[in-house]
Amino acid sequence: MDYDTVVVGAGPGGSTTARFAARNGARTLLLEKREEIGVPVRCGEGIAPRWLEMIDVPLEGDWIANRVKGAKIYSPNGNSLTIEDDNLGTEVGMVIHRDKLDQFLAKLAKDDGAEVRTGVTVTDLLWNGDDVCGVKIRDSNGNESEIKCGVVVGADGFESQVGRWANLPTHRKPADMCGALQYTLTGLDIDPEYCEFYLAKGSKGAYIWSFPKSSDESNVGIGCMVSRVKDPGEIRMLLDQFIEDHERFSKGKCIDIQGGGVSLSEPLEKTAGAGVILVGDAARQIDSITGGGVANACLSGEVAGRIIGKAAETKDYSEEAMQEYDIEWRKVMEDRLYHSYLAKTKLTEVEPESIDTVVKTMADVGVEEPTVAGILAVLEEHHPEILAEIGDLI
Repeated sequence: MDYDTVVVGAGPGGSTTARFAARNGARTLLLEKREEIGVPVRCGEGIAPRWLEMIDVPLEGDWIANRVKGAKIYSPNGNSLTIEDDNLGTEVGMVIHRDKLDQFLAKLAKDDGAEVRTGVTVTDLLWNGDDVCGVKIRDSNGNESEIKCGVVVGADGFESQVGRWANLPTHRKPADMCGALQYTLTGLDIDPEYCEFYLAKGSKGAYIWSFPKSSDESNVGIGCMVSRVKDPGEIRMLLDQFIEDHERFSKGKCIDIQGGGVSLSEPLEKTAGAGVILVGDAARQIDSITGGGVANACLSGEVAGRIIGKAAETKDYSEEAMQEYDIEWRKVMEDRLYHSYLAKTKLTEVEPESIDTVVKTMADVGVEEPTVAGILAVLEEHHPEILAEIGDLI
C-alpha cells in the first residue's frame, strides 16, 4: 500500500479525518480536486464554537469573522423568540470565513502529519475482489495514476461519488432536497450580536437566515423545499421580496451570491464497507432543520480518524473493522439528526398560524433549548391541539 488511508475532499470532514488519522499513526493522504481549498464558498458560515473545541480546534485566527450571543427566531407573522448561544445547536455562536476555516483545518491535518495535495481529481475506486483498495486519480495536468491504500474516505459532499462507486445507499428523495440561495450584503445597519432566522409565509417550506459578519455585513439567505418549488427562479424571488420588505436589509449592497442544493434527508443506513467509509455530507450527517453540516462533519471526522488509526495498526480494513466507525458516529449524533429529520418532515405540514402560536408561547413561557424535545414539552403543556398534529414526533 502507498498509504493507510486516502481521504477524498478537503472540507471540514475530510481535513478532520485526515488530521486524526495521521495523529493516530496512519499514513494519510488528503486529496482536494480544487486548486485552492475552501473555494468557492457554499455555506451560511455559522457554527457553534463548542463543537470545534470538542475536536481540539484552536478558536483563534483570521477565519473567525464575528462572535454572537445567540439567535432570534421569527414566526411567519413576526412573533420572535430570542435564544442565547449556550442553548442553541451546531450553527450559532460564531460567524466564520468558511474558505479560511477549511484552509486552517487542512493546515492542522498537515501539521499532524497528513500529506495534502490539491488539484487532484479522484476518478474511480480500485478493487480487490469485493474490497475497496485505493483510488484512480487525475492531476491538473491530465496525468492519470493509481494510489493503493487500506481505506478510502469519501468526504466529497452530499453528491458523493465515492459513496456511489462503493455501492453504498446514497439515494435521496426530492422531498428531502432543499434549494438554497444566499447574498452577502454590505452597507447594513444591524445588530452583530445575534443571528436571525425567519420562518417564511406561504407553502414553500422556506426559511430565511441572517448571519452577521459585522454591524454592516451579513450573509442573508433562503432555503426552500425543492418538492414545493415549480421554478428555480421562485427561490430568488422570495429572497428578493424578503429583503425588499425589511428595511435593515433593503439598503444593503450585494457583493457575493451563492447557490446550490442541500440534502435534508435522514443519515444513510450504511456509511462503511470493506476499505471505505463516508463522513460529513457524504454520509448525510446534516441537520435537517437548519441544513448545517460543518460541526457534524468535524465530529464524524474525529471518529473516522481514530478508527482508521486503529485499522492501520492492526492492518484490518475489513467491513467488520470499518463498521466500528458506523457504530461510533451514530452514538455521537444519530438520535439528534434523526429527530431533526422527523421534525422537518412534520413541521413543513404545520399551518403558519400554528407556528406563530408556538413561537409566541415559547417566548412567553421560556424554553431552555429550541430542540425537538423542548418544543414538544411546551406543546404538551400549553397547546395539546397542535401537538396532536405532529404527535408521532414525540
